[in-house]
Amino acid sequence: MRDLRFSEERVGDIRILGGPYAYVYIVEDVLIDTGTAYWGRKISDYIKKENVQLNLIFLTHSHYDHVGGIPYLLNIANPEIYAHPRMRKVLSSERAIKLINELNLKEMELVGFKDRYEFRPFDLNDVEDGLTVELKSHRITAYYTPGHTKDSITYLIEPEMILIPGEATGVPNYKNTFILPQFLSSLDDYIKSLLFISSLEFEVLGLPHEMIIRGRENIKEYLKNSYETTLWYVELLKETIKKFEGDVERVKEEMIDKVYKKFELKQPLHAFFANLLAQINLLQRE
Repeated sequence: MRDLRFSEERVGDIRILGGPYAYVYIVEDVLIDTGTAYWGRKISDYIKKENVQLNLIFLTHSHYDHVGGIPYLLNIANPEIYAHPRMRKVLSSERAIKLINELNLKEMELVGFKDRYEFRPFDLNDVEDGLTVELKSHRITAYYTPGHTKDSITYLIEPEMILIPGEATGVPNYKNTFILPQFLSSLDDYIKSLLFISSLEFEVLGLPHEMIIRGRENIKEYLKNSYETTLWYVELLKETIKKFEGDVERVKEEMIDKVYKKFELKQPLHAFFANLLAQINLLQRE
């Protein structure tokens, strides 16, 4: 399990809240992502304590660990929420809402966080590819980067030149010796988005978990490793599916040994399983 300690650091005027568990970003009156229910409670407490004005929430995508904190934030403020239009389909799905609730409640149980919690659909404003938002001292540019999900958005914040990609560039282990690929909706789109992000110029890569990557050379190396690891991982998973003739339980056991344990991943095991199942289904379809 990732480190649960809450921390604050800054890149210029941008507040980065969280730690290895989950990072969210505050730019003036804008919050980018909310973390899980557990993290959303911590973020809302921070916002109240620091008297931060929260007028906008921008979301990178619709997964439980990026939108789960919204109920707590809506309890303390009345922000407008922005995301890719495809997120509306998620919010209109009873099955998706049920899953978001189940995964957040599971995590609350794992970390010993006891509270009444219910994730519900919310009003959404559209973020389209290329959208630019001018704040008092910052500019936020949105890029559509599908592949992890169909609603994945990457945000570039100037003048600090920090890029926040959600999980479009994978998630490193805590040592940054392995980057877990995160293609869940389309492998082809995921690779195209990863290559597009690699073509952009920025100074800080604001990942959602484990670490922040600083410096253009370090970012270049990280993105190169992410691309190469994705190709290796796809071949490993394809071979494993073939080896066990699509037996999902045996594939899961093999990937636990060859990936999760070998590379000392800190991602909650239930989340690793959920993503792995989506990847197995995707590769079997493609």
